[in-house]
Amino acid sequence: MTMPLVQIDIDRRLYEEKGALISRAVQDAEIEAIDVPVDDVFQVFRPYDAAVGNVQVSGVENPLVIRMTMVPWYTVRAKVRLYNALLDKLSDLGIDRSSILVVVNEFGVEDSFAGKLVH
Repeated sequence: MTMPLVQIDIDRRLYEEKGALISRAVQDAEIEAIDVPVDDVFQVFRPYDAAVGNVQVSGVENPLVIRMTMVPWYTVRAKVRLYNALLDKLSDLGIDRSSILVVVNEFGVEDSFAGKLVH
C-alpha cells in the first residue's frame, strides 16, 4: 500500500512550539480515517516566517497548509472523515480551524518512487 505524502507549510513559531504534536495529530487522523499503518509516517514540514509574508491565504493569518499526495483509491467519504479528523485533532492543540487548509492531490501508483520499484 502506498501511504500519502503529507507536506505541511507552517508558521515557524508554531512549528517550533508544537511541531511534534502536530505531526502526531496528523498521523493519528490518517490512522483513524484512512487506515494508515501506525508505523508509516511520510511527512515533510516546511516552516515559513509569517513576518516575511511569503505565505498568503485571503482572510487567514498564518495558515497551516496541509498538502496530501495520495493514490486515488480513497472514497469521498474516507476523505471527509480524514478532513474532519484533521480539524478535530489540530483544533484540540489550540489551532484555529479557520486557519487550516487541506489540499489532496491524487496520482497513479505508477507515478511515484520511494526506494523500491512497485511491480
